Parts: sequence; C-alpha cells; structure tokens
Amino acid sequence: MKTKEILLSVCVMLTVSCSQEAEELLTNQGSDPSSKAVTFSASFGEGTTRATETAFEAGDQIGVWAVQANSSLKSSGNYADNVPYRHSGSNFTAVGAGISLPNNGSGLAYFAVYPYSASVTNTSSLSFTVNSNQSSYANYTASDLCIASTDPTTSQAVNLTFDHVMSRVMVRLTGSALANKRVSVRLKNVLTTTAINMQTTKFQSQDNSVKDVTMYEESTNVFVAVVAPQKIPAKMTLLEITVNGESDYASFDYEMTLNSGKQTTLTGEYTENGSINFGGNINPWEEEGSVPANVVPYELQEKMGQYIPLYTGTTPPDLNITTGKGAILFAPSSTVYCSDYLNGTGRGFKPGFITNPMLFNFFNQNSSSNTLSIEMAEYYVDENSNVTQTSYEQSETAYICGSNDHFTACYNTTGTTKGKNNNLIEYTTATVISGTKTSTGISNMYRAFVMISKTGDTYNDLMDVHAFRVFKDQDGFSDYVEADLSSSTSRRSGASRPELGTPWDNSAIGNRK
Repeated sequence: MKTKEILLSVCVMLTVSCSQEAEELLTNQGSDPSSKAVTFSASFGEGTTRATETAFEAGDQIGVWAVQANSSLKSSGNYADNVPYRHSGSNFTAVGAGISLPNNGSGLAYFAVYPYSASVTNTSSLSFTVNSNQSSYANYTASDLCIASTDPTTSQAVNLTFDHVMSRVMVRLTGSALANKRVSVRLKNVLTTTAINMQTTKFQSQDNSVKDVTMYEESTNVFVAVVAPQKIPAKMTLLEITVNGESDYASFDYEMTLNSGKQTTLTGEYTENGSINFGGNINPWEEEGSVPANVVPYELQEKMGQYIPLYTGTTPPDLNITTGKGAILFAPSSTVYCSDYLNGTGRGFKPGFITNPMLFNFFNQNSSSNTLSIEMAEYYVDENSNVTQTSYEQSETAYICGSNDHFTACYNTTGTTKGKNNNLIEYTTATVISGTKTSTGISNMYRAFVMISKTGDTYNDLMDVHAFRVFKDQDGFSDYVEADLSSSTSRRSGASRPELGTPWDNSAIGNRK
C-alpha cells in the first residue's frame, strides 16, 4: 500500500520531523507521481490576522506536529514532531521529508506553530521570546507567535486555523508638527517571553524577561510591536518617543492589560512645543464585541462603516420579539449607498431610491454567546396596495454586538440560483443590521447586504464579490407590527428575483432602472 505524502499549500507554512513511531509507519513517496498529496490551507481564527495584516509570505516557516487518532499530543515522540514547511510564495513544501498519512488508514491530528524554530523539543513548555528590536519588518512579523490545531482527520485537504498568543501594541502619533521629522518609538520595560503548553494551550509570561522593545513603523507615524501578554501598572513609563533625536516619555494614569490575541491602540497628539498628549483605547486583533471577520471581512467593514453604524460591545440590548408584536417593519427602505452603483447601467441603486419593504423577527437571543436567530421577509406592494411576499430567509446563526440600546447583528447566507442562461451559481452573502432599540420599535435602523463570494456566475448576473448595498428606514423609525413571517410558503423564489432578498444584480430585474 502506498502512503500519501502531506504537502502544504495555499496560505501557510508548516514544519515537522518524524519520530521513531512515525518511521515505522511511513514511506517517503515524494518522488512517486501516483501518491495522493495532502494539502494544507491556513487561516486565522475569527477576526484574527497575522502581524502583517494580510497572510503568510514567501520564506515563512511553521512547525507541525502530528498525532494519531485516539492519541494525545506528548511532550515528544509523537507521530511527527516539529517538521518544518516553507512557504514558496504560491504553496507550502516540506523543507525535508514531509508528513505522510499512516499505512493503517487512521487519521492524524495536527498541531502547528509559527514561526518555526528547530530548538523546540518539548510541547509542554515551548518558550518564545519576541525580538527586542522590531524596527524591521522581518523582526516584527517573526515576533508574532501563532498556534493552530485540528481534530483527527484522514482528509487530504486540511485547514489549519491559527490564533495569536502574544499581544500587539499600536502607537499612533498625530499632529502637523511631526511633518518632515524623524520619529521612533520604544516600549519600555515590557515582558518579552512567554512559555506555552501546546497540550493545554495555557501560557505564562516570564517575569524575568523585561526588556525595551523598538517598534516597527507600519505607516507614517504609526508604530506597532508584539510583546508578551501582561499588565502595565498605572504610572509606569511605557513609551519613549524620539523626535529628531530628542526623547520624551509617556506613562498612563490607569493599569493597562495587554491581552493575548488583542491589540492596544494608544493615540497621541504631538504639539508645536514638542509635548505629546495621549489617550488610549483597546482595539482587539480578534475584534471582541464587533462584527466577526468571518462574516464580513474587516477591510469591507471599514468601507461599510462610512454608510452604516457598526456598533461594538459585548452587552447589546435584548431584541427578542415579545408575544403579540410579531416583527419589525423596515419601510420605507431608502437606499443610502451601493458600492456597485453605476448610473444608467442597471447596477445598484442611486441614493434615495426606495426599495421593497421588509419585515424582521429576532428570537432565541443568547446573552452568553451573543448569538440569535433572525427571520427576514421581503414584500412587493403593487399600485393597488396588494402585498406579495417575494422572499424569506432565516439565519442559521446570527451574531449580535453593541452596548446599552445600540446594536449590530449579522449573519451569512449560502445559496444557489440559476443565471439568465440557466447556469448554476453558488454564492455566500452577508446581512448586517444596526439600530437602537426602543420600547416601541427600533430607531435609526440600517441594513447592509454584502456579496462575500460566488462561483459559476459566468455572465455576471449577480453583484460583484465584495460589493455592498446599504439601506435605511427613511422615516428614522421601524415599528413593531403583528406578523408571522414563517407562515408564508414563499421562500427565496428564484423566479421573482427580488433585488434585496437575493444577490441579483438589478440589471436582471425587469422592473428596476
């Protein structure tokens, strides 16, 4: 029986070497063109990116451990230990012999670490120290310790989902007085080393690892660095800011917690007299209490945020519809912005265009997980005021964030439809809803519709990928009404091609111009 060699491809790099146990089960088939290669893709946890804010890059390496099904990760002597894989720029290949699936047909569970280090020999105590000089891009990104693990699988296409272990600090300096000046920033007396147990994913920052860390200038007067998770005592000198060779120091009146996987942003204004006034806020790498990046990517959220309020926080209001009130009426539905609007082409809607009214029902809200279920139905009202439901959908899992009475809820929908030439199109969209809850309804209610991905749209019948459309209740208030959305049998009728209930480009809708 031939073994199947594991190769890394897509977006990451992995590293591993074989134990004696593995050698008894493996045969290197790398030169056998008939072997079935196992490919690895890599992604980051919800809302998480690498320090680069993009992805892994050519030359990056990760280490991978493999454990057979029904076995646990051991300190050493696993099926495979710390095998290195290097990213070539287009795929991932083993630096030496790769990992192969065992001949007995059992699955493997994988554990991975970025960046790769050949000195890692014990998974129960992996010690990692960030670079104290992160002024170069390479040293900065190499300080971003990330880990990933999978369940046992026999699949030949395995995805590794990475999470950050360290904490990132961003210092943003503003002020016209900084123009044409040489600026550098150092973090003072911060912890730089963390010991992590890969078997339990628990970590402990080392108190004896205090150093100064020179930050990387990510963009003009915006500096970033990765350090060990820790608490910064109130009034401790944290920043050394050097402008044209003259240094100034900054401390803060409150204790600051630098959490694992989160980003702390400190914004300071540099004045004409050379002083810097700081404020601080926490903006997580993995955005806690905000629209998850796996629902709507962050780069799209930044663009959408100009047209729809995106509230953050972990204490949103309770939106569960009480008995007898039924649903929220979103009407008149007025177009705020369509990123794909091109006047006269039938793509998108111009600002102020009134679209079909909609009803929303919110239920099963869980305050612990900040999840809920959402029903949405769209209606067509003809010139005789006859009402026809044109589409209906219910979210599988929706997420909600916000604070006080402000909220943002969101969910993905995956579906199929037929194109104008009967071609099958598969798509994933996102719906985002924001507003402020009141005792009688929702004020300032907005809705955004986003095309996340699509395949098979040969003739460009649907909206473009990453196109989005934003609508608001024109009169500023969405009332509770008595309605039962789920009683209708009209569910995403492909024949009606509603412009909001499905992601059709409205050039395919005969009654829209």
